[in-house]
Amino acid sequence: MTDRADAGQPAGRRADIVQLLRQAGRPLSAAAIAAEIGVHPNTARFHLEALVEAGLAGRQCQASAKPGRRRILYSGTGADRPPEPGQGYQLLAGLLARAIAQRYPDVGPDMYDIGQEWGRNLTTQPLLRDCPFPEETGTDPDVVCALHAGMVNTPLADLRSGCRWFRPAT
Repeated sequence: MTDRADAGQPAGRRADIVQLLRQAGRPLSAAAIAAEIGVHPNTARFHLEALVEAGLAGRQCQASAKPGRRRILYSGTGADRPPEPGQGYQLLAGLLARAIAQRYPDVGPDMYDIGQEWGRNLTTQPLLRDCPFPEETGTDPDVVCALHAGMVNTPLADLRSGCRWFRPAT
C-alpha cells in the first residue's frame, strides 16, 4: 500500500484503509481492517471515524436479532464510489438534534409528542426494531430517544399492545 498523499487524499494508514475499503467490495468491521493493515482495532476505529467525517468512508450498523451492541461495518466512498445511502441524512439528523438540544434543553416531552405524530403514520406498517439514529443518541438522547419512543409507542397504543418503550420525564 502507499504512504504518499495525492491532493485532498489521506496519507499513510488512512490511505491504506481507504484503498482496502474500496477494493473489498463489501462492508468490513474495524477488527477485519485492523488485522489486514496490522494495527490494533482501536487504532483502526480512530482512523475509520476520521475517514467517515471526511466523507471517504461510510458507516452502517449490522442488523442483528441478538440483544446487545450492533456491529459497525465500514465501506469506502469517495471519487470512485458514491457516498453510502443515508449518510447525508445521518449528518443532517445529527446536526438537527444537536441544534434542538442546545436551544431547547427541556425538549424531551415535545419530541415525544412529535414522535407520536410520526408513529401514527406507521400504525399500518412494520415497526422499527433498532434505533434508526444510533450515532446521535450518544450526544443528544433527550431529543433523539424521545422522538423515537413517541414514534414507536403511538402505533403500539393504536394496536392496543401492552408494550411501551421509554417515556420521557415531564
